[in-house]
Amino acid sequence: MESVKMADYVIQYQIENGEWQEFPLAVGNIVIGRGVDCDLILDHVRVSRQHAYLQWDGTQAYLIDIGSSNGTFVDSQELVPNVPFKLSAGQSVTIGACTLMLKFPLQEVKPVDMPQAVRVDASSPKAVIAGGDQSHGVNDRFQLRYRLQGGAWNTFVLLPGDITIGRDEDNDLCLDDHEVSRLHGTITVDAGTLWITDLDSTNGIELDGLPLKPREKYQFDAGQKITIGNHELCVEVLSEIGAAVSGTMIMPGDAVWIDGVDTSETIIDTDMSIVPTQVRTMDLASHARVTIGRARDNHVVLEHPLVSRYHAVFEKVGKRYRIKDLRSTNGVYVNKDIVENEKFLEDYDQICIGPFVFEIAGNKLQGRIETGLKITAKNINQRVSDTLNLLKNINLIIEPNEFVALVGMSGSGKTTFLNAISGYWPASHGQVLINGVELYNHYDLFRNDIGYVPQKDIVHAELTPKIALDYVAQLRMPSDIGKSERHAAVQEVLKELDLIERQDVPISNLSGGQLKRVSIGVELLTKPRLFFLDEPTSGLDPGTEYDMMKLMRNLADQGRTVILITHATKNVMLCDKVIFLARGGNLAFYGAPEDALAYFDEHRTDRERREKKMEFDDIYRILDDDSRGAPNEWRERYLHSSVYAKIMGKDSPQAKNRPVTAQQAEKLHKAKRKLSSLRQFLILSARNLKIMMQDKVSLTMMLALAPILGMMDFIWGKDLFDPVTGDVELVMSQWYMLSIVALLAGSLCSVREIVKETDIYKRERAVNLRILPYLLSKVWVGVVLAIYQAAVLMAFRIFFVRPTIPSIQDYIALFITLLLGSLSGYLIGLMVSAIAPNQNSSMILLIIILVPQFLFAGALLPIDVMPGGRQISTIMSSRWIWEGLVKSTHMGDKLMIDPCMAFQEDRQRLPDAIKQDCICMGESIFTDCADFPGVLSPDFYDDIAKEKLAIPEPEEPPQPTAYAYPTALPSLTPIFTPTPLPSLTPFPTPVDPREMGVYMENQRNQGQEQQDAFMEQFENYRLESKDQGQVYADLMAGQSDDYANLRQEQADEYTNAMQEYGDERADWVKNREKAINSAETLLGSVYDDYGYVFDKTIARRWLATCAIMLGYFIIMFIAQKRKDVV
Repeated sequence: MESVKMADYVIQYQIENGEWQEFPLAVGNIVIGRGVDCDLILDHVRVSRQHAYLQWDGTQAYLIDIGSSNGTFVDSQELVPNVPFKLSAGQSVTIGACTLMLKFPLQEVKPVDMPQAVRVDASSPKAVIAGGDQSHGVNDRFQLRYRLQGGAWNTFVLLPGDITIGRDEDNDLCLDDHEVSRLHGTITVDAGTLWITDLDSTNGIELDGLPLKPREKYQFDAGQKITIGNHELCVEVLSEIGAAVSGTMIMPGDAVWIDGVDTSETIIDTDMSIVPTQVRTMDLASHARVTIGRARDNHVVLEHPLVSRYHAVFEKVGKRYRIKDLRSTNGVYVNKDIVENEKFLEDYDQICIGPFVFEIAGNKLQGRIETGLKITAKNINQRVSDTLNLLKNINLIIEPNEFVALVGMSGSGKTTFLNAISGYWPASHGQVLINGVELYNHYDLFRNDIGYVPQKDIVHAELTPKIALDYVAQLRMPSDIGKSERHAAVQEVLKELDLIERQDVPISNLSGGQLKRVSIGVELLTKPRLFFLDEPTSGLDPGTEYDMMKLMRNLADQGRTVILITHATKNVMLCDKVIFLARGGNLAFYGAPEDALAYFDEHRTDRERREKKMEFDDIYRILDDDSRGAPNEWRERYLHSSVYAKIMGKDSPQAKNRPVTAQQAEKLHKAKRKLSSLRQFLILSARNLKIMMQDKVSLTMMLALAPILGMMDFIWGKDLFDPVTGDVELVMSQWYMLSIVALLAGSLCSVREIVKETDIYKRERAVNLRILPYLLSKVWVGVVLAIYQAAVLMAFRIFFVRPTIPSIQDYIALFITLLLGSLSGYLIGLMVSAIAPNQNSSMILLIIILVPQFLFAGALLPIDVMPGGRQISTIMSSRWIWEGLVKSTHMGDKLMIDPCMAFQEDRQRLPDAIKQDCICMGESIFTDCADFPGVLSPDFYDDIAKEKLAIPEPEEPPQPTAYAYPTALPSLTPIFTPTPLPSLTPFPTPVDPREMGVYMENQRNQGQEQQDAFMEQFENYRLESKDQGQVYADLMAGQSDDYANLRQEQADEYTNAMQEYGDERADWVKNREKAINSAETLLGSVYDDYGYVFDKTIARRWLATCAIMLGYFIIMFIAQKRKDVV
């Protein structure tokens, strides 16, 4: 296919009445002025040294007066300084006594007039028909309007690239028309140029009534009529370079008849960036309801990323008007106050929607665009204590669209002052006015008009520029902006920052300058009119540093007020003004860069002037030299200088040095953020996932953490829960270790999650970010991660340890407990990350937080042993997780229902009668509690103990029956009593006394003989009786001895039996008592040490853990809230 060729572009210029000359255009900024360093030199006294810029992108030119002394005129109309003006071919430009004219070539396909939107051009107060002599910029965005045979108009946003048109639904634009081919043609948007091609369609394509040759590519302009079958199509310009900041306003215009169409009901597109002071007026008398928004079917169309598709509506109620906010993203303001729902209006009320300002005057609605914002700082002080003031009564005025550099020595208060005038850290005393409106009282009004780029980058290094900007666009732009419209805005910013070729490269791989451009792009998406940058050139090489300053210059030239802190003094001349701060926050100078050189040159010695020309670097040395003046002396010198009088003039701030009130601070921090929390949550969640997926190394390590820690379970062995070889202390220890592992696995994955993006968070929070969706977008990732970690840790624990888990429900309980443990750890990490001031300190702080978790869990030492242990452990999630893990096994349930366990001190001395009712005391331990780990340990429950426990107690031998006493011997037959001796024959009694002696002797002898005979007889009787008795006694003794021997034998047998019984019973008792006492001691000590662990339900542990996690979340919320700057 052949393309239409374009000729070269030139500027024709004439100095006074001299000859016409030509200057070839090159893409970029062309400096016009009297100075020898200008690109186009106009040597005339009425031309300023640097008079104007001409921006040329290859297809469109924009002229900018840069504050010249005598002004710049286009067709006799003076340009507003520092506001881009779209220059068309043939328009006459007057600079001093010089005349310039832009020469454009003609295109091959020439447009013809058709009914179109009327565009009010700056060159003429009359409406002219948009036609083919109009050119477009590389960053223009287009919209295709189409309809079928006079029907309602539809719209289609044209993105860069090819857009296919046809009847088939697979086309980008489907036209349901039998006259249209399945694939009819294409419209191409390429660097701001429009092309159309007929792809061999059946009925062809007409451009302004002229048929196009098939397969040939034709260039055309917005506004030309395209006919495809029964459809009319027309391309409109949505935004242009000059409108990049201020936007476009479309309002119903005056009645104009074109081709029989009453255009009083059509839209009139007014590019307010070209004529910033132009006011559009709409008659409300004939409209009971006027809608305002970005969509093209509104009565008033406001093309700006801060405007929702259907933003607000004016309604006539009787003789009054009211405005209703249609739940817009960025709100509606009346007289600087936000409209909560609706508000009745009075005459001359000022309504602000984004950069657009409306006023009601009777039945007239007047609309305009504020293209520039003026900053007035009045008596700015920043007192942080009674003795320390970081800023000393600073007064200055920054005009709209100025590029101002803020320089000074380290510690001079540059960042403090920048934060004060941007509202990022409000001044303690003084005022900051934006276009006369107090910033601190109405910060929400300017929130989206302020772009702030801190010194640290505010993008995620894991993302690409395109993806990073897309997520920012989703967060900051209205929710009703479509994907194609959002992507077009991102592409526009990438083009403006020269990042198109690097848009798909990870930010971590970009150069320092490119990285800083991406951070700037984050703020450019919403087209702010105030732009603050903190050392964007820091760490850049000289070439990149110059490019960055050049970029800032271009941003200011496009209609922004740019203030940046920089040490790039070599390029300060690109700025309109420069602020020099001396030590202690004293304003040493504010004025034009060239005036700064002259001002400080007066304070050099003659020798210094002869040695070298004055440079900006010399100013640092002069201000640092106390012999030339103290910081407060420099401030006083400047306040009494002619430069100060020239800069401030009549606008010199005279406000009282009053402190910012609590009500002002509350207003400043109470932002109206209308983007729904749910939408922010979804966007942030998607971004978090994208970051995780992009950082594959960190993702791999995070996912590998749980398996690596889980593999360590092999150290416990598989018989830990066995009743014979198990060890209850090790069981408790391994559950404790698992709880600690879960906490570690969770916390290590999140300890840097918030602190690593603190600067990003602060900036997004200052714009519209809510804390709750931000935190929840982190937490839900932790929930998913906790599910994964719990499953992995549980799988490894089951595989290596094989814990005794009674049922499926208990396995589920174990999983839930592990999940809560991992999630609790994750929240601990997030809490630490929210509290920690930087990434390095986050790990130290995590250790400080985790050590008490380890100590007060109750496993290393019973909580009642530690002073205050029970109270402190209540707030330790590790305790509840450990107890939950133990509880999931139900290993202590039987102990808790055993009544004997309550007798802590006298437990083992309980009588057997009581123990019989206890399942974990006495012999029943080995039957009813036989599943307890280690309770059947061979150390006390050996084979002998098993045998003794299996047999009954040995029976005591019976008492032996006594032998019957022997039968008595028969009584002895008595020996017959001896026959008595015959009586003695008495001697005759003598008569003679003398014979009496003989008689007496005879009598005595006879008696003696009688007695002896009797005694002999009696002795014989006695001896016979004795012998008989002895024989009887002997018989009796023998019988008794026999009986005694029998009894002795019986006693000996009984004694031996009792001895054997005693030994047997002692052995039986010994082995039984050893087993029972050891088991009772084991279970008793477990109950005494861990009874509170076995008590209550596992759900109570879950509830306690959730309560603690809620506490972590509240601390996180408070920590994030404390980071609020505005």
